[in-house]
Amino acid sequence: MLLPNVSAEVLNAPFDEPLMPTSVDDILKSNFSSEEIGSESSFGSHRIKTYMACEFRAYLTYVRKLVPVKENQALALGTLVHACFARHYMTGGRDTWRPIEVVEPYLPELALEARSLLYAYFAKYATVEAETWDVRAVEQEVAARLTHDGKSCPLTARVDLVVAKRERGAPTSPWGPVPQGVWLTDHKTAARMSQEYIRGYAFDFQLMTQAAIWRLADLDAVYGPLNGFMINILLKSKPPKFHRLEVAITRAETERFLHSITPRAVELYAKLQSKTKRADEKYWPQNMASCVGKYLCRMFDYCESSGTVPGVYREKA
Repeated sequence: MLLPNVSAEVLNAPFDEPLMPTSVDDILKSNFSSEEIGSESSFGSHRIKTYMACEFRAYLTYVRKLVPVKENQALALGTLVHACFARHYMTGGRDTWRPIEVVEPYLPELALEARSLLYAYFAKYATVEAETWDVRAVEQEVAARLTHDGKSCPLTARVDLVVAKRERGAPTSPWGPVPQGVWLTDHKTAARMSQEYIRGYAFDFQLMTQAAIWRLADLDAVYGPLNGFMINILLKSKPPKFHRLEVAITRAETERFLHSITPRAVELYAKLQSKTKRADEKYWPQNMASCVGKYLCRMFDYCESSGTVPGVYREKA
């Protein structure tokens, strides 16, 4: 097993202070390639959504590459579960647990939670998935191009899973476009089954990005017609509970979405490519309306202290 990267700050910590555990993301990246477990797409929904919410947050995240030192445990669990799903569907179940095994020596409680959640999930769904799903692609990067005022930028997304459904006992479809169409599957973990987890997916930024790319790149010709999305929700209750939603995004909704994001996406891409604007904070104004809401912005502590509080953020490798 490869050892995760450890920062100089951790290596030089006094012996009487507990070592801060390495993040799940760092451990996984030290043991797997992005093709093996997936990663954020190169220029996709996360970057554009962040920029549209607050340009300064985009600057801190994607130019300064700052991340909170204290890892969000809910996000860490989601990252680990997602990696296990990627290995499971890529290898036909032969390598499902290896992401947990490499994380376990450093974060045993988190590893145990992920293992328990996935055991329960596969006990419920493994047989029905094997009998009724044709997995057509796993962690597939898809891409298209946006153009505005003579300028252009890529638009990318990483799809967790492309699935064609079949009746029990029916043969798998031959390789190529599936006439009955396919579903894009998105895995999510949640602490409770609130309204935000069972409604609104037809307007989810990430899913709308995938739907837009699918139509712009004519991926119907590669995989078959896009029927919609399967939202796979894993609820961290005791015992764990699960919920699946099927959502379709219409062509009209996709067109409205593209009309909204294209100018901002092209603008963001130009800033990230410009050596002058990229490093200059004055080109990245702060939207203070997004600092506080249901949740605090993840960069709230940085902005509140003007970046003077040490040990709260680190530069991501």
